[in-house]
Order: sequence, then structure tokens, then C-alpha cells
Amino acid sequence: MCPFNWCCNWWPQWLPKYNEGSKSMNIKLIGNKTSPFVRKVEIVLQELGLSYDFLLDSPWEPNSQVVKLNPIGKIPVIVINEEIALFDSSVITDFLLEKIPSDSLRGLEGINEKLFIRVVHDTLDTAVLCSWELKRAEGKIDSGVLEKYKKRISSCLQYIDGFYSVEKAQFSISDIAMVCCIDYLLLRQFFYIVEDDYPNLFNRRKNLYERESVKITSPISLDFK
Repeated sequence: MCPFNWCCNWWPQWLPKYNEGSKSMNIKLIGNKTSPFVRKVEIVLQELGLSYDFLLDSPWEPNSQVVKLNPIGKIPVIVINEEIALFDSSVITDFLLEKIPSDSLRGLEGINEKLFIRVVHDTLDTAVLCSWELKRAEGKIDSGVLEKYKKRISSCLQYIDGFYSVEKAQFSISDIAMVCCIDYLLLRQFFYIVEDDYPNLFNRRKNLYERESVKITSPISLDFK
């Protein structure tokens, strides 16, 4: 029997219970404070004014709840009303934005923003591959593979910078994905980013730090003086 059968059984009965505008959900966000994907979900929860409990958990720990709630074994996971577990940051944020209307935050609009999110997520996936390669024993690191990863990250950052070459007024899920991605790269410091190479990106990031949801979830100390 599938260990996640309870999720499948609950889903069709549970989903219609919550009408748009309902903020009575009891939400637990499971993950850690350095994951950009967890932070993405947390910022959306903050922007929507939803109360939640943050439970620190790592899927690498032997008694982790994550692997019991998510068959993929990754964070973030949210548990709502002790009844249903949702996982994958995009699935979670899409669900929240669909169910809770917001004047301050909008979801993806059109293929360009969807492609943008895909590039941001691939940047993060490649950054993780970089970190794993750097953890190899001395003499075992493949410099060719590492250089390939770094070139991919540079290409992605150029794409992201181009996305912001046109000024954006409306705060959106794409902004959240971007700031979580860039802050993660700065936090890990294994990929050196020259801000002058991506002026549009860093200008937008600086503006985003005027939002309380971005500031209080930041994994790093920032100074824009």
C-alpha cells in the first residue's frame, strides 16, 4: 500500500472546503531557513497575511517528517489543518495564490514569466550541483564539470538581468523567486557574482528589500549603503 495513500484519499474531499478568501487554514511550513525554495513559500505566506508555524526539519535527518510527507523527500512541505501535505514550492505557491486573492502580489502572467521561473529554478539546481562537486575529496573535483556549471549559472543570470531590463512596477511571484535565488548564491559564496555585470537584477533586488516579507526572511545580513 502506498504510504501516501492518506494524501490521495483526502485530496478530492478536502480541496473544495476552502473558498477564495478563506484565511482559517492552520498551516505548518516544514523546512529550513537557508533553503531558497522554503523561503519562497514563506514570503508568499507573509504577503498573503496567513498565519503559519515554521517547523525546522531536514530530509537528511534520520527521524525527518519530510520523507513521511513528501515521496520526493525534499523541502518545502506545508501541512494544512493536519489533513493534507503539499510539496514543491511552485505547487504550494500556485495553490495559495489561487485560493487567497491579493492586491499586493500576483501570480505568473504569460509564458515569459513561466520561462523566467524555470530559469531561476535551474540556476538554483545548478548551484546545488556546484556545491556537491566542491564537497568532493581533494583531487577528486572535476574542474571541467565545475566550469560547465558556472557557465550555466552565468548564462541564467544574464537571462534574469535581461528580464529586468524593462522596469517592473507590480510585485510578483517572479520577484520572490529571483530574490530567493540571488540571496542563496550570495549566502553560499561558491559562485562569485559581480553586481556590475547584472545591474538590472541587483537594482530590482535592492528595491525588493523594502518589503517586510523579504527582509524578515533573509538568510543573510545585507547592507545597501
